[in-house]
Amino acid sequence: MRPRHRLLIDVPSCPKYFADVQPELCGVEAVRPDLVKYYFAANGYELIEKYLKVDKINLYFRPKPAEETQDR
Repeated sequence: MRPRHRLLIDVPSCPKYFADVQPELCGVEAVRPDLVKYYFAANGYELIEKYLKVDKINLYFRPKPAEETQDR
């Protein structure tokens, strides 16, 4: 079983971090939500929409299921 990782960071730190680890949960302060969503989608993550109801400041992402990431 691979180790579990959870992450809460600023977007400028992401590229270096994602080179080594793929966290199961990422929480990001969404000052520019459009850019944050684009970045995570381009790196194999999907938005967890149910968290939008309870947190109006941050966006949360998880890795896309394996079958979706293989289609890219």
